[in-house]
Amino acid sequence: MARFRIVRRSSFVQAGVPIYDVEERCWLWWEPRGTFTTVDEAERRVHSLIDATPISRMVIKEYD
Repeated sequence: MARFRIVRRSSFVQAGVPIYDVEERCWLWWEPRGTFTTVDEAERRVHSLIDATPISRMVIKEYD
């Protein structure tokens, strides 16, 4: 099953201009990860997301 996808749609500002959205699958739905004007920009974003080192959530400091 795909983890990322690029979706082409028409621009809201200029109806004849295509816009590319990068989305990531999270359980049963897709979450947006950016909007780009070319497929190349969108593909670079997907590769940067794949190559990124995940950062785990942790509590840095607590206050009383």
